[in-house]
Amino acid sequence: MRWFKRLARRMISIVMLTMLAVTVQAQDVPLSNEPVLDSTSAEPNIMLLIDSSGSMSIPVSGTGKTRLQIAQDAAIELVNELTNVRIGLSIFNGSSGARILVGINDIDSNKNTMISQINGINAGGNTPLAEATYQIGRYLVQGHNGTLVLHPDQTNETRQSAYTTFSQQPRYNNGVTQSSPIQAFCQKSFIIMLTDGEPTSDTNIPYSSGLRNYYPQGNSSFFLDDIVNALFDMDLRPDLQAPEDVTKKNNVVTYPVGFIGANESLMRTVAEAGGGEYFDANNSDELTAAFNSATAAIISGSSTAAATSFSTLSLTEDTTAYVTLYNTNSWSGNIIAYDLDTQGDLDGIDWEAANVLDNTLPGSRVILTYNRDTLRGVSFKQLTDLSQLQQDDLTVGGNAQLGQDRIDYLRGNRSNEGDASGDFRKRASVLGDIVNSATVYVAQPISNWPDTAPFPTGSNKYSNYEVAQNNRTPIIYVGANDGMLHGFAASNGAEKIAYIPDSVFSTSGNAGLHYLTDTDYEHRFYVDGTPVVADAYIKTTRSGSVSWHTILVGSERNGGTGYFALDITNPSNFTEGNANNLVMWEFSSRDDDRLGQSYSAPIIGLMNNGRWAAIFGNGYNAPGTKEAQLFIVYLDGGLNGEWREGQDYIVLNTKVGSNGQPNGLASPAAVDLDGNGTIDRIYAGDLRGNMWAVDTSSNIASNWDFAYNRGSNPRALFNAPGNDLAITTKPTVVINPVVSTTDSNQPNTIVMFGTGRLLASADKNITETQSFYGIWDHGEDNINRSDLVEQTFTTSGNNRILSDNSVPYEAGNSGQSKEGWYIDFTNGERIVTNPATRNGLVFFNTTIPDIANPCSFGGSGWLMIAKVENGGQPDEVVVDVNNDDQLTDDDMINGNVVSGIKYESGVPSESSFLGDQLYTATSSGQLERKKIIDVGVKEGRISWKELERD
Repeated sequence: MRWFKRLARRMISIVMLTMLAVTVQAQDVPLSNEPVLDSTSAEPNIMLLIDSSGSMSIPVSGTGKTRLQIAQDAAIELVNELTNVRIGLSIFNGSSGARILVGINDIDSNKNTMISQINGINAGGNTPLAEATYQIGRYLVQGHNGTLVLHPDQTNETRQSAYTTFSQQPRYNNGVTQSSPIQAFCQKSFIIMLTDGEPTSDTNIPYSSGLRNYYPQGNSSFFLDDIVNALFDMDLRPDLQAPEDVTKKNNVVTYPVGFIGANESLMRTVAEAGGGEYFDANNSDELTAAFNSATAAIISGSSTAAATSFSTLSLTEDTTAYVTLYNTNSWSGNIIAYDLDTQGDLDGIDWEAANVLDNTLPGSRVILTYNRDTLRGVSFKQLTDLSQLQQDDLTVGGNAQLGQDRIDYLRGNRSNEGDASGDFRKRASVLGDIVNSATVYVAQPISNWPDTAPFPTGSNKYSNYEVAQNNRTPIIYVGANDGMLHGFAASNGAEKIAYIPDSVFSTSGNAGLHYLTDTDYEHRFYVDGTPVVADAYIKTTRSGSVSWHTILVGSERNGGTGYFALDITNPSNFTEGNANNLVMWEFSSRDDDRLGQSYSAPIIGLMNNGRWAAIFGNGYNAPGTKEAQLFIVYLDGGLNGEWREGQDYIVLNTKVGSNGQPNGLASPAAVDLDGNGTIDRIYAGDLRGNMWAVDTSSNIASNWDFAYNRGSNPRALFNAPGNDLAITTKPTVVINPVVSTTDSNQPNTIVMFGTGRLLASADKNITETQSFYGIWDHGEDNINRSDLVEQTFTTSGNNRILSDNSVPYEAGNSGQSKEGWYIDFTNGERIVTNPATRNGLVFFNTTIPDIANPCSFGGSGWLMIAKVENGGQPDEVVVDVNNDDQLTDDDMINGNVVSGIKYESGVPSESSFLGDQLYTATSSGQLERKKIIDVGVKEGRISWKELERD
């Protein structure tokens, strides 16, 4: 009976534990699979004008169909595939003018009506293209008879009412709303015009309109180019007001599509006059392609600029800017290489990565991955070279042939893309969207490591490596959500290498590489982290020898739970046959389940035990823990495919976080306190508002620990009070510029960071007051807001003025000393991009989500500039306020130095510095440039170095 009682007690315990597990089931941090701030502005208007003249009834040889029937089929296919646009349909009204069959409205509302009306078009009559386009102009201004400006900013500029300019109304079908479909100042409008000939009986354009000979470079025999040029030249809705300093023009861009018998010369002139592009077609497939190309051109104009990098550290005649873009309509991406003029403005496009990649032969691409079964880098070309998990991902729903077809698709083969059988998802470009990954420019080594111990000396010193690699081929590295890290030649945009991390493979229904080919694909992230590059003195293969190498460590952010390392020392070695020498390792939650979604950007540096390491937080939603933890992963660890804690990597646990309140560590910053080049201290924040300090100054790794502890429990340097005051960005750290370092106040750093999160859609609604902090780390832990000095600001239009309260730093004087400063931001304003310090100033951008305004491009934000020492108003003019490219007293307001400038063109990304220029990409697709005080060149820009010594 005793054993039965023991068994009964054990069974009861199991039941109770099961019930408890259900009760305290672990929660995940909500993470969005799309950009949290939908930056697409008001959906574009498209009027589809289909030639309904008599010639469209001519049969097309070998098809059994007329020209009109082929056009109808292509138009219906187009309508079925379009999303996130507003569309309408018009034809000729017999032999004169236009008939609007379907008014412009959201595609989801209009789709069935559009298809029905397209099917009902009959051919007959003349080809009044100019008259029809002119009357469509009236439709676009209908209900707003204000003053239009003809020939704006020209010597022949004139003004007249909209109804005088467009005096003729089109014929409307029953049910069509007769009012302008242009709804917002940021809304773009387009005409896609299909015709099989040239205008006939097409001269009824009123003289009073002023449009009959509007386009001086045009064809005097026709008025069509005049009308489309006027629509492109004028603002048709000047009543729609834009914010101050935002340029807008509610005009119309025309894309003519010539089918079979069209007048190509005239149509090309029309495209030029109308600001669009001409497409021609001679059969059904070509017409479908022409429609798709026209709409792709329209959609591609609605892109978000995500980040910017440069080819030089200071502005020179040869400086190139690399701007990354993504499009939420097509989920495509691009990198545009711009020349910069002597003022720092964009001055012409060198190349576009998407165009170059789309014209690259799929078989010629060097695409690599990591096979966990063989522990080797392999080519992503043949299904049989991949691991079993990778093969299982690619063959989901089919067999080996389907898996191989998916590989071909991902390599750029588009033969099975969006065809009638609907095999694979149709792409606007082979290059996927680039949302959170910034480009990294790598040419000659610039880590600037010293030639003194503990770094290699003698023949192995770093300066020798710099000389040897001085003429290395420049490459641009970036992660994209097509599943790959890409390396593009900086000279022409040609892809030189791509890498697919093993940790993005999955057999789950809405994940893995197979999902990228799904016709029902909805966006998710894949390789979305910014790669980090640095030079390190290590061996990179199991059998290799120790020497200098340039190492790239990449991550997936919300695309996966892993990091990967590539040896990118010599781009001439980028071949598929060299895969195992290029791919060093992968480290993911499969190796340690305390690692979550890899939101934490890694840093690379030499540790005090003599080993090189990549350092990162554990991110969010680790399968094995909900606590925030720091990983120190040795670059030469895991080369044999095995990861042993304590030997190949180290984990430090904050012990903060629980199943009910999940936590995770964000991107760290590392500092060198003694000036010898090694990492002595690491700072990182977490989702609970804690800023942690880690002491790695010992040459014995087992001594590395959190700088502050109470018994066995780590203590934070600082905690931001509140439920939604997460730290999700990387801090920036400097030596306190107003206090000398002594034994009693070490490390004497000021750690600067902001609070705020935008990890999921619900985060947009957070309204709790967020803050930017400067915390003095001088040996005290558990600092709170009452220990800090507050700075406040006043707002005047698009400018802010900070207060300048002093901070008394007096270590040991608890009654008088303050431990730093803070600035509060209200009404949802927050800090979700990394700050930067330059010459005693801290620069940071804020984000203000706006989900109601269609022209907000997701929201707005502010550039803020404060003194490091107290977070106060700078002592001298720092930024060009009046946009005259000068820094003078004219940039002050009532004798005060401006500390904040509003971004009106959307949500700002992290800013980039180029000498005395500050560049910020915004969600509207613009790259904003501001002249700032010359902050000089910050060396080691691709390494971990963060500490400034003024």
